[in-house]
Amino acid sequence: MHIYAVIQQSIKGRKPGLKYLSLLLLLVIWQSGGAQVVYGTNSYVEYHQGTLPVVIAVPHGGAVSPAALPNRTCNDAVTVTDLNTIELAQQIDAAFFAQTGCHPHLIYCNLRRTKLDCNRNLADGACGNPAAALAWTEYHNFIEQAQASAQQEYAGNILFIDLHGHGHPIQRLELGYLLYDDELRLSDQELNTPPLIAVSAIQNLVADNANNYTHAALLRGPQALGTLLGEASFPAVPSAQIPAPAAADSYFSGGYTTARHTSYTTGNTVNGLQIECNLTGVRDNATNRQAFGEALSTVVLDFLRIHREVAVENCQPVAIEDLQNSPPGSIFPTLWTRQDAFVLLNNLPTTGGYYEVYNNLGQRIIGGDFVGDRIALPGHFTPGFYSLHLRIGQQGWTFRVVVN
Repeated sequence: MHIYAVIQQSIKGRKPGLKYLSLLLLLVIWQSGGAQVVYGTNSYVEYHQGTLPVVIAVPHGGAVSPAALPNRTCNDAVTVTDLNTIELAQQIDAAFFAQTGCHPHLIYCNLRRTKLDCNRNLADGACGNPAAALAWTEYHNFIEQAQASAQQEYAGNILFIDLHGHGHPIQRLELGYLLYDDELRLSDQELNTPPLIAVSAIQNLVADNANNYTHAALLRGPQALGTLLGEASFPAVPSAQIPAPAAADSYFSGGYTTARHTSYTTGNTVNGLQIECNLTGVRDNATNRQAFGEALSTVVLDFLRIHREVAVENCQPVAIEDLQNSPPGSIFPTLWTRQDAFVLLNNLPTTGGYYEVYNNLGQRIIGGDFVGDRIALPGHFTPGFYSLHLRIGQQGWTFRVVVN
């Protein structure tokens, strides 16, 4: 059995309610630099909401090491930090924004890998600690929420990237599509057979791409992601320039997150991969991180345009009302169920005013007058991210909420 089949069996066997365990979360939501940021419990994980067809997860760049969480020791736990990967993702985000005026979706784990590994299954990643397990669940729920939002906005044409850093001696990018190094060394004809397509993280793209490219062509043809990165001066394997790792080369083929959140998993139509970034020339300093961010953003947008005819020229930034002052208080709860909800105002004027709720696409859902410090919200919300706009007298504020 291919090792990722074991991962898939675990995914298929999860309890139906797992996706919505974030009903238990108390989320802190704030606004920064035009992007909406949602923090999980204790800020151990965070989600920066975007409006581009790109979702990027960073599991191993965190530096938070609370004494309340025990160090992971189960099952020969790997605890090495992927140096500067959160900083690299921030540069990638800035590059996308500079090109398009919009942000990708970003999910970070802020915990040091000694405390939590979000790129392992729950048992190995949290080692039985309840607080770590909650952060693990929040992290993967955020990825699912981000993908659902991006898929809806771009008709299923998105790319998921699990961003890592490797310490291998060859300074090049390693693109992990869940194919082993020896499988990549097979001929194009063999790579194009159903058994190998079935264990690929881009199998949905193989079945549906604008130019009818084969699996092998999408992995290492002239328009493959690795080839485009190589042409941008960032060598990558697999690619037309480096079709496969040599037998003696170290190579990461992708892990739990890529298997769970891509079309490898039955019923998932998201195409994606794990990108293992070399240190020298990519992660080692701010100048190189900026250069790589600019290259990757350009290449990813080209890749989506070439293979899925995705245009982002009309992307809409996450809407945030232009207000003079920060809110003097807060609202509670910021996590709503799909049924009737209510909101309490905390340290905000309580004389009453007007409210409106907008969905992630900027569409108005409901609105009306309210009196006092409680707003009743009739209606049935679908899961996702919403904006609650409050206008009290001459003042106005916007809050972000999550519906599960």
